[in-house]
Parts: sequence; structure tokens; C-alpha cells
Amino acid sequence: MKFQALGSNYSGAWTLKQLFAIGNRDDHRQLTTMLEQRFDGKAYLYARGRYALAEAIRLACDNTDKPRVAVNALTCSVVIDAIHAAGALPLYIDVDSDTAHFSADSLESALDDQSSVCAVIVQNTYGRMIDIAPIETLAQTHHLTLIEDIAHSIGQSYPDGREAGMVGDLVMLSFGRDKLLDVTNGGALIIRNTSFMARVVAPTNWPNATTQLRDRIYPLLTWLVRHTYAIGLGKLIHFTMYLLKIAIRSAEGEIDTSQRLPNWQAKLALKRFAVLDQLNTRRRERMELYQAYLGESLISRDGTIRAALAVDNRTESLQRLRDAGYELVDTWYDTPIGPASKYKALAYPVDDCPRAVELSKRIINLPTHDQVNYHDIERIAQIVRQR
Repeated sequence: MKFQALGSNYSGAWTLKQLFAIGNRDDHRQLTTMLEQRFDGKAYLYARGRYALAEAIRLACDNTDKPRVAVNALTCSVVIDAIHAAGALPLYIDVDSDTAHFSADSLESALDDQSSVCAVIVQNTYGRMIDIAPIETLAQTHHLTLIEDIAHSIGQSYPDGREAGMVGDLVMLSFGRDKLLDVTNGGALIIRNTSFMARVVAPTNWPNATTQLRDRIYPLLTWLVRHTYAIGLGKLIHFTMYLLKIAIRSAEGEIDTSQRLPNWQAKLALKRFAVLDQLNTRRRERMELYQAYLGESLISRDGTIRAALAVDNRTESLQRLRDAGYELVDTWYDTPIGPASKYKALAYPVDDCPRAVELSKRIINLPTHDQVNYHDIERIAQIVRQR
């Protein structure tokens, strides 16, 4: 069985590397320095990407009465968690169906009706790079902080040639599971607008020992699941690791902006950065194959992290894929705010975001990671083309 996610970034060698990694302050310093040089700002390393995002939103909005943050209407619940943790509320901007991201026109229409918006988050859904220049202009006109969330798009460039992370006032990137720089958890905040420097609160505390142990063993657990799934043992391991909280779901957990990235994870993140161009190239090659087989039906055709398209019957498509040996049920985003278990608790403005709601009913993701080869992609494309 091949999976959409479930540790698919981890080879057998990497599981051991992460299990026994030892870091020091120099690794933390090297990663910080590299990020500062690459993105032309001041970098802070956090234990979770959402912690970095929450601090970015706090910096953008803490001088605004009843602040709101313009955010993509199709996104992850941890983005909404970060907005709430910063004392703000989300202003959902409906997506364009062919990009799964809001346009400058949609943002402008929403801003005309709002006076308390303090920031706008650009996320480049699935790594498909939007035209950020008009959004940048709108942010400047309306005196909004532009926050780039480049968890999906690290190492890619906008249509105008600027690299992701080189436009925003504040930039968040992720070292979380299933991202290109995957060390199970972690993230960074880059402050590119110096006016925020006086108010930033740097993280100073380490995650507790249990949290760090979970992060260390997650690659090993998922490697075992993948390699024993066919004989049934993998299913048991998968069920047990969450039942006993040996692992926790990526969207779970409170936000604590005081927690910094452990040194051993900083060391591993440096290793991921060293091969980032190769990772993007390999994924881009897989995306080009999906493009060749699926054409304009792909929503994410310029991205790398996942292929995405809308199908007429998602349940049947996923079942056909499962029957063929591909477990792809992990979908960004099968509800407007994923995962579904958290979406139900949100007061999501369904009537204001009809395109995001409709797209979330039909969207599926196809893997671009190294665990799928070119034959797999051909087979997957054949299956999803079936009616």
C-alpha cells in the first residue's frame, strides 16, 4: 500500500537519523543565519509552524481593535487556530475554483466592507503560485501586514520572479510532517519589516520530553506502518499509536509561542534545506507527469507538494485507488477548513464562500513524494480518469 502521507517523506535511513539526532546551539544558530540570509530578515525558530504564524499575526494585529485577518477560505484548521490564539478573527476570502486561492479582486471586495482587517495571509495552496503583486499593492493601500505562509511553496517563485518568502512583511515556513522540509514538527518566523522588531517575543522554552520523543519516533512508526500494512500489522500499529497517544494528529494541540525548535530538529532542518532544490525538482517532474495525463483538470498544476483535482464522485475515486493499492484519503481539504473533525466546531460562513464549499466536496490529492514512481503516477491517473 502506498500512502498520500503517513511519513512518506521518510526513508529507512532517515528514520534512524531522526531517532538518534544530536544537535547543539551551533545548529540552531546556523539554521537561523541561513534563513536570515535567504529571506533578508530576522529569523526565529519555533517548535511548531503554527506557533510562528500566531506570533506573526499578533505582531500584525495587536494594536487593532477587534482585529480580523483575511485568510484563504480553503485552508488548514491550524491557520485558524493561530488567528484565534493571536486574539483575532478570520475573514474568509472565497477561492477561485481553478487555483484554490483567493484573487486580488475577491480580496478587494471583502476589504471594501471591513474596517478592522489588520493582515492578509497568502498561502499558495498546493504550491501553486498566485499572482501576488496586486495583493501586495492592496495590502499597502489598505495598510495591511502581508504575511506569507510558505508551508506549501518553499523554494518556488511567483510569476513576477520573486521567490516565495521575499514579498511579505512577515513570513512563516514549516518543518512539519508532509511538508518539503519535514522533520515532523517545527517552523520559523522571518521578520522582513523592521518596524515589528521592537515588539517580537522570541521563543525561549524547549518542548517537553514527551513531545520531543513523539517527534523522534514518528518517522519510525510510520515506516513500520507502511512496510507491514499488507500483512495487517501496519493497521494495528497505526491504530495503536494514536490510541495510546504515542503519536498525535498534526492538527491537534494548543498553541504556545514560547516554545522554540529543539537543536536536534534544527540540525535535521539544515539537512532538508541542503537538498531542497532536488526535492522540488523531483516533485516537479512528478507533477509534470500528472499534467501530461490529467491536463487542465489539475488545480495545482504549477505546484509541487501535492497534485490536486476535482472529481465527480470522490468516495468512489478514493475507493478505486485504495483497491489498487493507493491510500489517498488524506485530502487537503475535504472540508473548507481541514480536518473535518475540527471544521464542525467552527462557525464557517458557508453562504459567503460557495466556491470553497463546493470545491471541498469534490477535491482529491495525488502524491508527488519519492514513494511513488512514474508507473504509480500513470496508474493513479488512469484510475481517477474513470467515470
